Order: sequence, then C-alpha cells, then structure tokens
Amino acid sequence: MSNLSLEFLKPETVREADFRAIRALTSVLRDGRSADDVTFERVIFAARNSTIVVVRRKSTLIVGMATLTGYATVSGYCCWIEDVVLAKPYRGHGYGRKMIDILLSRAAESSAEEVWLTSNSRRKIAQTMYKSLGFEEYPTVVFRRPL
Repeated sequence: MSNLSLEFLKPETVREADFRAIRALTSVLRDGRSADDVTFERVIFAARNSTIVVVRRKSTLIVGMATLTGYATVSGYCCWIEDVVLAKPYRGHGYGRKMIDILLSRAAESSAEEVWLTSNSRRKIAQTMYKSLGFEEYPTVVFRRPL
C-alpha cells in the first residue's frame, strides 16, 4: 500500500476522474444506493467550503475520502467529520485513521471546541477506530428531515 498518498482536495484541481471516484465512494457510504445527486459542481462547492482529505492511489485515482466542516453558533465553534470512506481493498491499512488525524489537526487549528461525527450503527469496525482516536459515544438522538 506504499503507492497511496494523502492530500487535501483543492477546488481548482478537481478533475473529472476525481468526481467519478467521489461519486462511487459516496455510493459506498449509502450502502450502494445511487449517488446520482452528487454533481461535479457539488464536489467543487464542498472543496471550497470544507476541508476534504483524499487518499490517492499512484497519485491519480481517489480511493478514500473524509470531510471536515465547521460552523459557528452562539455556544461556540464546532466541527463535524463526514463522509469517511475507503474503497474495500484499502481498508485496514491505517488510512482511515490518518485521514481522521489530519482533519482533527485542521479542526484544532480552526479553534474548534469539539469535533462531532456520526456513524451508521452497522459500521462496527469504523466505530472501534473512532473510539481509539478519542471519540466517545454521546447520548443524543440525531434527527433528519429531507427537503
């Protein structure tokens, strides 16, 4: 796996192949459901307004990604980590941990007071990794409302 590298996705350098790889990884996050709503423009917008770290194979193909986004509220500045995913052949080699570490450093640089993430209840291996990185389960209920 030494042919893999981690880098920040920059909006001005996103290529069509990057977009296709991100769309495929998004489908993995959705347990195979369609990612047709992930447009090239949405990827560019996310890269401009969030921190996206990607894992590239041989400096070309994106095989993993994770996103950090931050926001200010009356109660303080907070960050969320979202869209943590690696293609199956690249799991278990420490790249998920490396992506999270990079995003935690970026969150600390932004003066965030805490970092949140959610994990599908079926993703036990990912949850073990998050706990090993210092994340704790939080007694809350997450609600979602499609628009």
